[in-house]
Amino acid sequence: MKKRLESAALAILLCLSLLPTAALAETDTITPTEPEKDENGVYQISDANELYGFAEIVNNLNNKESWDPHADAVLTADITVNEGVLKPDGTLNTEKKDTFKQWAPIGYNVSSNNVWYGGTFDGQNHTISGLYCDTDQLCAGLFGYAKSASIVKNVTVADSYFSASGHVGGVCGWNEFCTVIGCINESTVIGTANYSNVGGLCGYSDYGTIEKCSNFGTVIGTGTKSDVGGVCGYNGHGGIAGCYNAGTVTGNGWGVGGVCGSATWGYIKGCHNVGTVTGSSERVGGVYGYKDSSTIKSCYYLDNDAVEGNEQARTADDFKNGTVCDLLNEALEQSRHELKFYQGKDYPVLTPQIAFIGIEDGKTYCGEV
Repeated sequence: MKKRLESAALAILLCLSLLPTAALAETDTITPTEPEKDENGVYQISDANELYGFAEIVNNLNNKESWDPHADAVLTADITVNEGVLKPDGTLNTEKKDTFKQWAPIGYNVSSNNVWYGGTFDGQNHTISGLYCDTDQLCAGLFGYAKSASIVKNVTVADSYFSASGHVGGVCGWNEFCTVIGCINESTVIGTANYSNVGGLCGYSDYGTIEKCSNFGTVIGTGTKSDVGGVCGYNGHGGIAGCYNAGTVTGNGWGVGGVCGSATWGYIKGCHNVGTVTGSSERVGGVYGYKDSSTIKSCYYLDNDAVEGNEQARTADDFKNGTVCDLLNEALEQSRHELKFYQGKDYPVLTPQIAFIGIEDGKTYCGEV
């Protein structure tokens, strides 16, 4: 088969342009500091002090002079809050946990008192590492509660630990009318209450949108009525498109799925799961655990002994040779979603991951040189 390959120099330059800047050193003592704004009034967050300062701007409704739940912000660098939060197996580093700086999520819901985030937060493909949040309240994640046409995009949350009673996600615990796009979770997410919603990206998403996101972290729901999913725990009235899970999902509750635990009155399109999914209930699946009046279109899971079935199982060869990648992209194009998968080494991915790009028959691939 005739192949046309782009020059190695161009390919390397393209992939290098996707890499984030060097990570900052760990912050020993964090002093919340208000970030500077650019000419458009957007906060520029460059370190842990400013990240905590931005959280206070959104959360501190008692300070009317500085309180701004609709504040827009961008990350200008990678940020590390605590180092070594997780062990290599994804469990909490209990020997160091007493030294970790606690994270108060941006936006919260405590009893009848709540503050939701309503702005645009652009990670600019940077990574926030080392967040530690262990609480018996609702809403945990980088963002606890995001609402009102807010947008959270292009941020990776890594080496972090979020444990809460419910509505727990690596990026957003409670997503209501919020768009989460281009985000990655590489953290451990745990929901402890009987009725909890736990997801790698979002725990509870109602009228929300999740697109072009991936989970590599550990997602656990211990409650007997919980919804647990690699991308989203519970999705209602909203949509999930072009996402995938490569992490471990474990639940004991109502619905446990590789992409979504439970889905009602919404859609899941062009998604896949290659992670391990286990649960003690009957509603456990490679893509979703339970659905009611939801549209599930062109979603696939890796057929192995660790994942029970629903939707369409595919072999490891199908995931490696581009078959699943083509099916996903066809579905996304038909649904007019402006995003696509690339063929990775073992399964479809969302961004070129190796510094060599090839084009074959008009399709773009990433692979080893």
